[in-house]
Amino acid sequence: KGSISHCNDQAALLFALSVSDKLEEQNLESLFTPSILGGKQYFMQTIFDPVKSWKGELVCNRTNGTSFPAEVSMVAFSYGGITYKKISIMDITEKNRMMHELRVAKQRAEESAEIKTRFLSNMSHELRTPLNAVLGMARLLTDSPLDRSQRECADTILSSTHFLMDIIGELLDFSRIEAGRLDLQNGIFRTREVVEGAVQLFAERT
Repeated sequence: KGSISHCNDQAALLFALSVSDKLEEQNLESLFTPSILGGKQYFMQTIFDPVKSWKGELVCNRTNGTSFPAEVSMVAFSYGGITYKKISIMDITEKNRMMHELRVAKQRAEESAEIKTRFLSNMSHELRTPLNAVLGMARLLTDSPLDRSQRECADTILSSTHFLMDIIGELLDFSRIEAGRLDLQNGIFRTREVVEGAVQLFAERT
């Protein structure tokens, strides 16, 4: 019990041995490192159970003193009236490295998105202050006695300021969407007013 009866050459290479016969001389328990989750304990208990199978991750010990993480699976089978356990081992060093790099990249992307969101929010609030002053002065101007041409200019200033305020509001909405804090509201949408406002911005002055 606990001994290796046969292994292939690839298994020998995994454990830094030149030929498979050398691995068959090793004690099975010495090839695996105990884990804080008890993975090795469950693994060894399953070895001596004639029916149970096992699958999980363990740290495997090479004969040269190094180790590697591995996905290990074990199934039972009988041959010549004797029960054996077939153990498959796959080195997941590269897989773990890639997963670590993905986690780091994800964290950096999330940090970058958070910085962008804060920037948009701060910039939007900073722009509102001077635009509110422009909006207030434009309203005072439209309430003043003006001729037709002057009133058209004042109305354009007022509508353009409203347009900019809407853009700032959309920037704030964008940051809220990324933060998952956007609240939708139902409202009346007047297509004609929107189109007329857009045309007025670009209409030729006479």
